[in-house]
Amino acid sequence: MRIITQRDKPLPVGTKDSYLAAHREFLGRYTFSHFVTVNPVAEVSMESFRRRLKHFHAMVDRKLLGKFWLEYPERRTFFFAYFQNDPYIHVHLLVKVLPEYQEEFEALCCPILRKLFSSTKAVQVERLRSQERCGRYVSRDAHMHAMEGFIVSPEFVERR
Repeated sequence: MRIITQRDKPLPVGTKDSYLAAHREFLGRYTFSHFVTVNPVAEVSMESFRRRLKHFHAMVDRKLLGKFWLEYPERRTFFFAYFQNDPYIHVHLLVKVLPEYQEEFEALCCPILRKLFSSTKAVQVERLRSQERCGRYVSRDAHMHAMEGFIVSPEFVERR
């Protein structure tokens, strides 16, 4: 599996509509299985969210794949995270989980996110029914945040 880098993300060039179209086309290249929303009670900075999502990714993969989880990049979970700040900061994740791990992921996801954010109003985990509709929803404000409000999980993988 090829690592996605900052250069792979669509650039906020041109009009809002052209950027959103490019971003949605980019999202269309991937298949996701789950939609996760995290609403922390306390105000959390984007950098803090980023650190906590890195830990979330590692904790979930370790639980699903075992202590040698880094050796199985093709089996790891994969997600795009979108930060939104209306009226409070929260994050939406589009997550790809292999079919054999989906039920276990659903059981692990909420407790791990609640632990990392210590107090959350809500953590919602649901299986995706419409990939296209979900992609439109999470990317509706993507042009405003450009690259800062959008991360992909392979950014967290340490290169050896």
